[in-house]
Parts: sequence; C-alpha cells; structure tokens
Amino acid sequence: MDIEVLTVSSKGQIVLPVGIRKSMNIKAGAKLAVHVSGDIIMLKPVNMPSPNEFESRLSEAVDWVSSLE
Repeated sequence: MDIEVLTVSSKGQIVLPVGIRKSMNIKAGAKLAVHVSGDIIMLKPVNMPSPNEFESRLSEAVDWVSSLE
C-alpha cells in the first residue's frame, strides 16, 4: 500500500489523489463514510440509494409491515 500525504485546506477540505480515486472507482459526487479511531481517520466509499430507489424500498417495507397485521 502506498502512502500519500494530503494537505487540509483552510476550509477543512482534502483532495484524494487521482490514483486513489481511480483504484477505488470514486467519482465526483461520491459519498464517503468517515470513521475516527484514536488518531486514525478512515474513509470508505458508500453507495447511497437514489431518491427513487429509497422510495421504492420504503414502499416495500411499508407493504411488508402491513402484511403482518
């Protein structure tokens, strides 16, 4: 694993190097979860459902709960 040194901007922003973005298939607008453990900061890409996917899943859950009654 290569080590990259990043700089934090005055706004608290960092830039992920292009090599990391390509290897992890991280595109503009991607969501990352952040976890802090002691002095370690970990980032993990997360796949968020689109609003339509979320609404569909919510509808399925409501239907399922209704079927239990």
